[in-house]
Amino acid sequence: MTDTTTARSRLAGELGGDLAALDTLSEEQCADLLGLLEQAPDRDLECCEPQLRDSIDTLPRVCRPAVRRVFLGRWR
Repeated sequence: MTDTTTARSRLAGELGGDLAALDTLSEEQCADLLGLLEQAPDRDLECCEPQLRDSIDTLPRVCRPAVRRVFLGRWR
């Protein structure tokens, strides 16, 4: 769980400004939403990795390590 004392201000920073809609959320709701936003890239990669690997395997062998590094963050 995210620290709730600064969740509203951190969420506003992540969203690019102090939005009026954040005033309608409790600190706990802001913390939960912030947690979801912070975890999203990892969840997206987990969902997409099998399809990315399949696509990368269709590329010429010499290109695969560099493309894999860019999209998956590792060489193998």
